[in-house]
Amino acid sequence: MTVMNHQKRGINIMVTVDWEGRDLSEENLKAMEDIRKEFPEIPYTHYLNAAYYTKADADAKETTSKTLRVLSDHDEHGLHLHAWRRLVEASGVEFHPSPTFKNDCDDCSGDEDCGVGVPLWTYSREDLVKMLETSKKILKEQGFRPPVSFRSGGWMSAPEVTSALIDSGFKTDSSDVATYYVSRRWEGTNLDTWIKKFWGKSTEISQPYRQKQDHGSLWQLVDNGALADYIDGPEMWQVIDNNMDALSEEAGSQGFVVVGFHTETAAKFLPRLRDFFRRVEAYNKGTPDLDLKFMTIHEASCLLEQQLH
Repeated sequence: MTVMNHQKRGINIMVTVDWEGRDLSEENLKAMEDIRKEFPEIPYTHYLNAAYYTKADADAKETTSKTLRVLSDHDEHGLHLHAWRRLVEASGVEFHPSPTFKNDCDDCSGDEDCGVGVPLWTYSREDLVKMLETSKKILKEQGFRPPVSFRSGGWMSAPEVTSALIDSGFKTDSSDVATYYVSRRWEGTNLDTWIKKFWGKSTEISQPYRQKQDHGSLWQLVDNGALADYIDGPEMWQVIDNNMDALSEEAGSQGFVVVGFHTETAAKFLPRLRDFFRRVEAYNKGTPDLDLKFMTIHEASCLLEQQLH
C-alpha cells in the first residue's frame, strides 16, 4: 500500500465502517481484527453509533472495550445514526415508528429496541440536532474523538438532515450512494424507492461535491463503491478501474472511491473486502500508471479543500 502523495495522478480510497447500533458479536469483532492484522496500515473511517450505549441492558465499559479492539490510532472516528427508539428517546425526542424499510417496529415495547429502518428525514431539523448532539456526548464520554464525518442509516440523508449536520458542526457526509448496487438487492422496497429519490443519478464514478445551504455547507463524499454487503471484491476493483478511466488526464488529478462494510455483518462479508485489498496491493506492487492510496474521509475532505485554493 502507499502513503499519501498528491503529485501523481491517482485514486484515493476510503474504507468506511457502519456501526449499526444493534449488537457487537464476537464473531464479527474477530473478523475485523483478522483483516486489520493482515492490512494494518490501511486507515478506516469508523461511523460509530451511540445506540449501543442506550440499549436496556447496555454495559458501557464492555461496549467501549469491544469497540476499541478493532480501532487503530490512524483511524477516523465519525458518526453513524439510525433512529433507534431508545436513542431517540434518550435525546428527548418523540419516537416515530414509521415509515420504515425494516418493518421492525410492529412489536416494540418495554425493553425492546427498534427503529433501525426509520429514515432520519421523518424527524425535524431541531430533533435531528438533539439526536446528533446526544450521540456526540455519549461517544465523547466514552473517550472517542469528536466526529466531523457522518453517514445516515440506510443512506437516508435529506435537506433537513444536511441542515442538522451543518448545525452540529459536521464537515462531511457520505450518504450519497451509487444506487445500482443497493437497488439490486432491495428492488421494489421502500429503501429502493427512497435512495433512488435522493441519489438516483449517482453511479460508481460519481465524485465528491459541496452540499450548500443558506447557513453553511459540507462535503458529500459519494459512497460510490457501496458496502461489502452489496458488492464483491472483483466488483469493487471494477469501480476502481472505471474511475481510472474517468480520471482527468491533467497532472495531479485525483479521483475518490468510497468502499466499506457493516460491523454487524463483518464475518460474512469481509472476505470480499480482503479480496479487494489484495487487488489494490498487487496493482501497487507492479508498475502502476496511477497512484492508489488509502485515506480517511476527513483526509479526503482536506485534500478537496486544498484543490479549491
